[in-house]
Parts: sequence; structure tokens; C-alpha cells
Amino acid sequence: MKKHAIAVMMIAVFSESVYAGVYLIYSGRLS
Repeated sequence: MKKHAIAVMMIAVFSESVYAGVYLIYSGRLS
């Protein structure tokens, strides 16, 4: 149970950072 929670948190942080990176690249291309 504990390992599962840690894995879910890691996936959430990873996808969040990927989304932030894509957003930065996208907004950078617009300007």
C-alpha cells in the first residue's frame, strides 16, 4: 500500500513537470 502511494505521487509529480515543460516550450514558441 505504501509503495503504491509513493508510485502514484511520483507519477503525479512527473506528469506535472512534463506538462509544465510542454507549456513553457509552447508559450516560448508563441512569443
